[in-house]
Amino acid sequence: MPTDGMEIDPGLAAELKVLTSKKELIFTQMQGIYDLLKKLSDKSTLQTFNRKLHCIDSMRAEFSTLLERINLLEAQIKVGRPTGFSALESMDDMYGAIKQAEVLLKPAPPPPVINVDSGSSSGTQHIKLQRLELPSFNGTLADWPLFFSLFKVNVHDMDIPKSHKLQHLLSHLTGRAQLICAGITPTEDNYDVIWNLLVAKYEDKRCLATNYLDLIFNFKSNKTESGKHLGLFSDQVGAAVAALKALEIPNLEDFILFYIGNSKLDDQSRRLFENSLGPQEIPSFDKLLQFTQNQSKILSRINPGPSGAKADFKPIGSGCSYSSHQGGKGGSSSAYGNKSPMMSSWFLALYVAFLVHLCSPMSYLGTLSQAVSINQWQLTPSWVM
Repeated sequence: MPTDGMEIDPGLAAELKVLTSKKELIFTQMQGIYDLLKKLSDKSTLQTFNRKLHCIDSMRAEFSTLLERINLLEAQIKVGRPTGFSALESMDDMYGAIKQAEVLLKPAPPPPVINVDSGSSSGTQHIKLQRLELPSFNGTLADWPLFFSLFKVNVHDMDIPKSHKLQHLLSHLTGRAQLICAGITPTEDNYDVIWNLLVAKYEDKRCLATNYLDLIFNFKSNKTESGKHLGLFSDQVGAAVAALKALEIPNLEDFILFYIGNSKLDDQSRRLFENSLGPQEIPSFDKLLQFTQNQSKILSRINPGPSGAKADFKPIGSGCSYSSHQGGKGGSSSAYGNKSPMMSSWFLALYVAFLVHLCSPMSYLGTLSQAVSINQWQLTPSWVM
């Protein structure tokens, strides 16, 4: 909209509308090709990707021309908030990633030339492999999908000797990923062993999904408007969401609820819950909730909460017992097991009656009668005499 109230030329407005629609269409098409990078291990997806590669150069050039024309028209119309050229940066990012994948997906070079040393009696073959331009893998889970897709297409699925595949694989493993080969003899027969160990460790849908959710939930917010921050959001969070959807986890919404709930548990509880799952199981929120309910019952049985002030009363049969501690040389004595002449019948009767009253007021008189006659003590209070 113009900022000074001037009338808009209908021709310019119509042209601006058409160019804007075409710009958005080209951006959407480039985004679709970019999203295919997450599924290049699938043969049909790879064919679709290769089929669309021929047009990305013209799409990028046309997008730049359209964006320039749109900004010129907006300047003539004097719109309040012109489009600008920020979209061109996102287009270039997608274009660059697609071109990089195109280079990496080029057919593998022909088998290496085998030179036979004619002067050697054993006829030893000297083989020199050309290094493939593949990304290295250092054990970072987020880098595994791209490495797996490219290596599988360019090496693993190729009809070449396994000894060559092994050399390519070992030359592209670094850091923690290289440690998985420790102790395994690097021979042709062990190529499948090493490859399967890598796949078993890193081709884990749940770990990958958790990693992508970590990227999304840990993305730092910005309090002020920033084109750079919005670009980072589009690149990092957008890529994480696309990769998360590409995993095709059943009931993804429930898994996200499980992720949030699981993050609220303590480390020991999470460890116990993991022990209850299968190796490839995708847990649900309902299963986590059932586990916490059962674990709560178990802990309440093992370690019940405080039930009030502690007392030195121990039930014996239907009555109550107590222990008294007296200082001095005599040490400790029990009112039931030591006939102390220092305690009068009257005081003992009142003391026992008080304790019995605390334990069971309803059986006061009967228990008092039992208490004063324990161990053949025939106590007769003076007020009865």
